[in-house]
Amino acid sequence: MIFKGMLDRQEIIPDSSRSGRFCMHQYDCLYGITRVPRKPHDHLNIPKRTSRHAIILARGHIYSLDILAPDHSPLPAKQIEANLWSIVNHVTLHPAAIPIGSLTGLDRDRWTDAREHLLSLDSTVNRDSLSVIEDGLFALCLDDSTRPAGLQGHIRTASTNYDGHNRWFDKSFSFIVENNSRASVLGEHSPCDALIAAIITDFVLAEGVGPGLCDPTVKAASHDSENLGWKKLEWVTDQRISQFIQDSKSTVEAISKDSDCDLLIFDKYGTDYIKRSVRHSPDAYIQMAIQLAWFRQVGTVVSTYETGLTRLFKHGRTETIRTLSSKSYAWVKAMDSEEDCHLIYNLFIQAISAHNSYTKKASLGRAFDRHFLGLRLQHRPPEDGTLPELFTDPVFAESSEWQLSTSGISAGERFIGTGFGCFGRGYGINYLVAPSRITFGIETKHSDPRTSASQFSEHLSQALIDIRILCERATGKRPYSSPSPDSMRSEFSKL
Repeated sequence: MIFKGMLDRQEIIPDSSRSGRFCMHQYDCLYGITRVPRKPHDHLNIPKRTSRHAIILARGHIYSLDILAPDHSPLPAKQIEANLWSIVNHVTLHPAAIPIGSLTGLDRDRWTDAREHLLSLDSTVNRDSLSVIEDGLFALCLDDSTRPAGLQGHIRTASTNYDGHNRWFDKSFSFIVENNSRASVLGEHSPCDALIAAIITDFVLAEGVGPGLCDPTVKAASHDSENLGWKKLEWVTDQRISQFIQDSKSTVEAISKDSDCDLLIFDKYGTDYIKRSVRHSPDAYIQMAIQLAWFRQVGTVVSTYETGLTRLFKHGRTETIRTLSSKSYAWVKAMDSEEDCHLIYNLFIQAISAHNSYTKKASLGRAFDRHFLGLRLQHRPPEDGTLPELFTDPVFAESSEWQLSTSGISAGERFIGTGFGCFGRGYGINYLVAPSRITFGIETKHSDPRTSASQFSEHLSQALIDIRILCERATGKRPYSSPSPDSMRSEFSKL
C-alpha cells in the first residue's frame, strides 16, 4: 500500500526507454480493477475512490478486510496482522465454505450464466457480496493445502490451487500465501500487462517487511468485535450453483493436471556478460537461444510471439514482435553444422540485428499484428458469415498460431520464477533477466506429445552455453582447439 500511496500522489518516476517516457495509465488499472463476466463481452469494474479494503480467501470463505484508514493512509501493520489472525481464527472455528470463487474458473459465458443465477437467488445478499469483491483493492489467498516440495510443482499449482477453490481469478492481482510461507502473485491480464504487477511486487520485496509484521507478540483481535475492520461475505446458493462450482473445479483440475512446467535458473552468466563482453541486446540474445532450443528439440521453426511494449503511446499496451525471421532460421541451421565459427557468428549477428529492428518497429506502432486483429474484430460479416480472404488464408492462420509464445520481464530480480499458460500446442516461456543469471518459466501441455518442459529446459540451457562459446571463439577472446559443436560444449566447463 506504500506503492499505492506513492502512485496516488504521483510520486512514481515514469518508466522510460531510450525512445522516451512511457504512458503510466496501466498503473491505474491494477488496484481494485475486476474483470466482470457479461455477454457478449466482459467489462472491467472500476472501483469507487472510497475503496479501502482487500479481499481475503481461505478454505472457501471470503472476507473483506480494511487495509486503509478513512483518510486512505495505510493502517498500522500490527492492526492489519491482528485482524488477519482474527480471520484465520474465524476460519478454523467453522467448516469449509462453499467455494464461490471457483465460479471464476468457468469459461466466460458459463460464468456469466452462473453469476446471473447467483444474483437471481437473492438480489441483496449476493449482489452486496459481489460488489465488495469487485471493489476490493486486491485479493489475498491463504492456502493451507499441501504443495509439492519442488519449485516446478509449486509453479504449476500456485495459480490454480489444483482446482481453483481458493481463488477469484477475475481480480486484477492476487497475492497467494501458503502455510509453508511460500508466496506468489497471480495477475488477470485484461486491465494491464504482467510487467506492471511485477514492478509493484518487486518494490514490495525490495522494501521488505515493516515493523509489526510476523511479530510473535501480536494477538488476534476478538472476532466478536463489531469494529474490527473485517467481515465475512455471505451467500445464498442452491443446487445449480453447486453444480456450476463442481463443473469449474473439474475443468480447472484438468487444466492443472495437463500443465507441464519447468523452472530454469541459468546462473552461468546474465545481462552483465551479454552487454559488457558480447555487447548485444540481452533480449535479442535470449530470443535467439529460445529459437535454437526449439530447433534442436523439434527440428523445424515456427512463428514465435514476443511481447513488445507500445507504451510510448497514450494507453499503449503491446504489439507482436515476430522473433522468427529468415536471418534467425539461417543461423539456427548453421549452429550445429561444420561451418566456420566466424561465418556462424556473422549469421548470429544478422539474426540479432533483424530482431532488434523488428522490436523497434513494434514499439513505434509499425508492426502489423494488432492492426490485423483490429480489422478482424471490426469486420461485420454478411449474413452468410463469410470473412475476407485474408483471414481465411491458411498461411495467415499458421502465421498467427504461436507455438512459441514468449515474454520477458525486466523487473523481478528478486523473484524465484514466473510463467504463464500457453496455446494448446507448444510452449509459453517467460523470462526474468538479472546481471548474473537468467530465469525461465517454461510451460507446455502433457497432452502435446512433441513437447516436454524439462527437455526444452535442457536444450535452452545448452543453447545459452553454446552461444557464449560461439561468441568467444569468433571474437578471439579465448583460444579453442576445435570448431566442432561437441568441443564447443566441452569448453564451457573451463570458462
